[in-house]
Amino acid sequence: MPVYADNSESRKGPIIIIIIIHLYARLRPCALLVAVIAVTGQRSHTMEDAVVAPAEGASGSDNFSGLDLVWTFGYSSWIPSAVHDVSAARPNTLVLANGINAALYNFVTGEQYLMMGHSTGIGSLCVSNDRTVIATSEASPHDDALVIIWETSTGLPLSTFPERRGVTSMALSPSGRLAVLLIDNGRTVRFWRWTTNASWEVSVASESPQSHIKFNVGNDVDVVTTGPKSATFWTVASNGDPAATYYERQLDTAANASRPVGDMTVSSYSFHKEEVLSGTTTGTIIVWGHQFGQTRRRQLRCVPMASTSSIVTVDTINELIVVGTQDQALRFLDFQFRLIYWFEDFNYGPINSLSFANVPQPTQTTPKPSSSSSPSVDIPEFIFGTTTGSIVKMTSKSIASAPKTGSARGFLLVKGFGCPLACLAVHPVEPVVAVGTTNSQVHLVDYKDKTIQLTESVQAHVAALAFGVRSGTVYLAVALSNGQVSIMTHGSGRLTPSAQFEFGAGQSMHTLAFSRSGDALALGSGDAKRHCVYLFRIGTAAAWEYIGRSQAHADRIQQVMFDPEGTRLLSLSKDCHCAEFDLGASDSPQAGLRVRHVSKICQGPEHPVSMALRPGELIVTTDAGAILVFRQRQPDAEWVRVRKVRGPFNTFGAGDRPSPVTLIASGPVWAYHAQGHFLGLLDDPIDLHRHTAICGHSSAIAAVAASPDGRLLLSADGLHHNVNVWNVNLARFRDTLARTTTRALYTPEEAGILRDFFSHCMIGEQQPGQYGGDQATIGQVLSARHCVRVFRALGYYPSEDEIGHIKRELCWARNADQEVLSKDISDDDLNFDIPMDAFVRMLMNHRPPFDDVSADAIQAAVTMLTGSTEEGEGAANLSALTSALAANGDRMTEAEFAACLNSIKSRTVPLHTADQFVDALLDENPGDFQHS
Repeated sequence: MPVYADNSESRKGPIIIIIIIHLYARLRPCALLVAVIAVTGQRSHTMEDAVVAPAEGASGSDNFSGLDLVWTFGYSSWIPSAVHDVSAARPNTLVLANGINAALYNFVTGEQYLMMGHSTGIGSLCVSNDRTVIATSEASPHDDALVIIWETSTGLPLSTFPERRGVTSMALSPSGRLAVLLIDNGRTVRFWRWTTNASWEVSVASESPQSHIKFNVGNDVDVVTTGPKSATFWTVASNGDPAATYYERQLDTAANASRPVGDMTVSSYSFHKEEVLSGTTTGTIIVWGHQFGQTRRRQLRCVPMASTSSIVTVDTINELIVVGTQDQALRFLDFQFRLIYWFEDFNYGPINSLSFANVPQPTQTTPKPSSSSSPSVDIPEFIFGTTTGSIVKMTSKSIASAPKTGSARGFLLVKGFGCPLACLAVHPVEPVVAVGTTNSQVHLVDYKDKTIQLTESVQAHVAALAFGVRSGTVYLAVALSNGQVSIMTHGSGRLTPSAQFEFGAGQSMHTLAFSRSGDALALGSGDAKRHCVYLFRIGTAAAWEYIGRSQAHADRIQQVMFDPEGTRLLSLSKDCHCAEFDLGASDSPQAGLRVRHVSKICQGPEHPVSMALRPGELIVTTDAGAILVFRQRQPDAEWVRVRKVRGPFNTFGAGDRPSPVTLIASGPVWAYHAQGHFLGLLDDPIDLHRHTAICGHSSAIAAVAASPDGRLLLSADGLHHNVNVWNVNLARFRDTLARTTTRALYTPEEAGILRDFFSHCMIGEQQPGQYGGDQATIGQVLSARHCVRVFRALGYYPSEDEIGHIKRELCWARNADQEVLSKDISDDDLNFDIPMDAFVRMLMNHRPPFDDVSADAIQAAVTMLTGSTEEGEGAANLSALTSALAANGDRMTEAEFAACLNSIKSRTVPLHTADQFVDALLDENPGDFQHS
C-alpha cells in the first residue's frame, strides 16, 4: 500500500521513490514496496541556492525524498551527439545528456535547468530543426524505459512513449512532430508521431544491424539509417498514415583501391542533388545518389579524406560539407569535396558532437566551377563536444580571425571528466571535492563556483582519495591501482607533492583515511594475497614516516576509519571481522601498529561493506542488505551486536537481490546509496520505515560524500562521467517521515493471523482452566521467550548464532543497560511481553530475502540430504528424497511432502484462498484438497 501525497501537479516534480513497509501476504514475509511518481521537469538552480539557503525556495515541493538535484558537473561525453546548441529557441543555451537527466545550460548566466524523467541513462538526444523540441531516450532495455519529448522554452515534457527494448539511435523530423527510433539492437525501426500519439514499427531483415539514423533536413519523409555494411533509405507516408517504405543498399568494400573502405559509422543528407553521404572508420566518404533516372539511390563513389581517422560526424551547412574525425579535426568541403577550411589543433580531444547555432536550410546548388582561388567561406557559429568531456564554442569572431591553418582555439564552455569516475573526497574546509577517475586523473572541483579548479595527472587508475588537515596544512592522499600512494598539499588552487610510498604491483590500497588531527594516515589493502592495514605518521621533521602494518585480517580491507578523538583506528574486512588498533601505543616505527582487539561482525555468506562511527556505537552495513548496530561492553572491549535493521531497497519475495547499503554521515541524518543508482536519506535512530530515496543516477554510483556541514551531498556516476550535487532538505524529509510512519505495518486480516499465533503461545503457558493475564492483551502481545518460536511458525528458521543476537536485541530494546552486553542471554531474561508491531519489525529485519534461495542452492541441499554425488540434469531420486525427509530433522511424511509440492505449482494453476489452503493442510487427509 504505497503512500502518495496529493500530487495533482505531479508533472512539475522529479522522479521520486518512496519506501513503504507492507506485509506482503498472509503467509508470506513482509515486503518493501517502491512507489514511483511520474516524469517531470525541475526548476533551474544556481549553486548559491543550495549553499546559502538549502531549505528555502528549493524546487520540488512534491519531491518527498528530501534531496534536490541542484547542479551536475560533466556530461555523458561518450554518447554521440550528446550536446546541441538550442540558442535559436532559448538564448545562449545548450542541451546536454547527463546520465538520467538532460540539462539546459545557459553558458552566459551559468544556470542549469535539469529535465528529470528517465530512470536509466539517456542514450540518445536530438532536437528539431528550429530547436523548439528536444527528444531523449534510454539505451538500456527495461520495463520503465521511456522516450520523452521536451519543450525547449520551458524545459517541461510534452509527451512520453514507453520503449522497453532500448533505443540504439533516434532522430527528430525537421518539424519536430515525428520521432524515428532504432530499437531491438538496430533491427527494428519505430515511428512515433507524438502529436497524435500514433506509432508503428518495421522490422529490418538485414545482416548489418543499423546503428545511426538521420532525417533529411528538407522534409519529414526521407530518413536514412546506417549500419556497418549497409545503408537503408526510408520514405514515410506524407499524408499522415502509419506507413513507411524502405530499401537497403550494401556497401561495396572493393570500390576504393587506394585504401580499405572500412565500416560505415554515420550518414547525412546533402543539399546537393539529394545525395546521401556516409562516413567510414577509415576516413572515407561514401556517396549515395540517383543515376540514369533511377528512383533508388546506389553507391556512386568513395572519396578518401586527407586523414585515415574514423569519421564521427557528417553534416551540411551553407553549401559546405562538414566532416569531423576522431583525430580531433574538423574539415569543411564544397560539394566537389575540395577542402575549403579546416581546424586541426583544437587539442580538446576527439570530436563526437557537433551543432550549429543557425538552423541549416536545404538549397539546391550546382557545383561551382573550379578555381585556383578559394571561394568565400560563410561558416556560422558552432559548438562541439569531445570524448574527453569538453564543450567548446566557436564564435564568429574566433572563426573570422583564424588563418587557414586552423589555429582558432574557441571558447571552453564546459570542462567535464571524459571517463568513468572512481572515487570522491570532500575538502574539510573549502567547498572543494576531489574526483578520482579511471584514466589516471585527479580533478579538484569547486562546487560553489561551479568550476573544475585543476586536473592532476597520475600514473595509474585512482583507487581511493582522502583529505586531511594538520595545523592549517591541507593534505590530499591519492591511492593508485599500481600500489603507489601519494600525499600532496593543497593550497592556492595547486597540488604540491609532499610524500610518496611504493607498495609494489598487485598491492593496491583500497581504502585510506586521515585522523581528525591530520597527523596520521591509515591505508587498507585490497590485494588478493596480502590483506594489511598500514599506519603512517608525521614525524618531528614534518615528514611522513612509516609506523607499521598489521595482518589482522584474512580478506580484503573494506574500510579504515579513525574515531573522532583520534585514539583508535578501526578496520573492517570482508572476512567478517572488525579490528581495533591502539594509536596511543602505535606512536613510533619501533612500536609498530598494535592491535587492541578483533570483533566478529557477521558470518556465513553475509559480508561487511562499510562502517560508520557515532558516540558509543559502531554501524556496519553488509552485502546482504542489513544494517548492524554494535555497542562495546567496556571502552576497550570487543563490539557486541545490539540491533539489526533491514536496509532500504531490500525486498522480501519481490524478486530483487539484496542490495548493499553504504552509509555516509550527513549532519543529523544518514545518507546512503543502494542498488547502484538510488540515493537516499535515513533518519536516526535507524529504522525500517525512516528513510526516503530518489533515483539519482543511471548506473552504479561510484562514490557519495557529504559537505562538511551536511547540507549538500555529492554523488559520482561510475558510467556517465558526471558528479551530481544534491541539497539536503531536512524539513521536507521529516515531513515525509511524519506522514508515512502513521501507516500500519499490516492489514487487519494479517493482524488476525498474528493474534492467533500469539494466543496459542499464551494458552500454552497457562495451567489448565487458568489465566492470570490481562484479558485485553490476549493476542495483542507475545512473550519474548516465544519470539523465535513464532518466527519458525511463519517460515523463518534462524541459526543458533542468530537466535543469540535476537535475544540480546530483545533485551536491549527493553533496557539499554551495560549488563545486557556483558552476559549471555537466557530464556529467563526474556520474561516480558513485546507488542505486535515490535514483533513484525523484528521479523522483517531478521528474515533474509527469499531470492537468496536459488535453484542451485535447492539442488545442493537435496544432494546433501540424499547423499547423492551423481552428476546429471539436476533431478533427484524421489524415493531417496522422501526417505530422507521422513527420517531426518523436522520429519515430513510423503503425504505432507506431496501436499507441499501441490501448493507451489505453476501460477497457471488456479489458486485457492489462504483459508482453504490452511484448512486442507490441517485436515487429516491432505489428499482431499486438490487443484481443479
